[in-house]
Amino acid sequence: MGTWSNKPFGNDTALDWLAGLEDSGQGEQIIVDSLNAVVPVSEIVADIAEEAIVAAAIVAAASVPKVSGIDQDAKAWITKAAFSPNREVKQLALEALVKIVSDSELKTLWQEGGGLNGWLKEVEKISSKLSHYLDDEPPARVQKKQALALLPS
Repeated sequence: MGTWSNKPFGNDTALDWLAGLEDSGQGEQIIVDSLNAVVPVSEIVADIAEEAIVAAAIVAAASVPKVSGIDQDAKAWITKAAFSPNREVKQLALEALVKIVSDSELKTLWQEGGGLNGWLKEVEKISSKLSHYLDDEPPARVQKKQALALLPS
């Protein structure tokens, strides 16, 4: 049975997307691609919307110097990758959320399931953080080097 919650990381699609982000080595590009997957289209399917929401949540969390209020794996990725979104990426995340909330299959599913208000509140938390930090300079982060695995001698 799949997991489905109104929280950004509360569904299987988002967790699968996050695992792909962690394994990719192309972090910011995957985030931008996921956000761009909803902005120019007229019909946004639920899975694509869920991926864009989790991407926007990561952008929002990474927009502040001390990353908090986000899934631990996402927080670890932001820290390890030193992800620090610029204004353009934050604006794209906001645009994606506006599109998803205004008209998407995901919105319809939440409406039909009776959980629309809770879902909208969760998306609004992300939007609010993005709006608040939109014009702030990206936080300075230093990419963490991966430790070399010791080979048996």
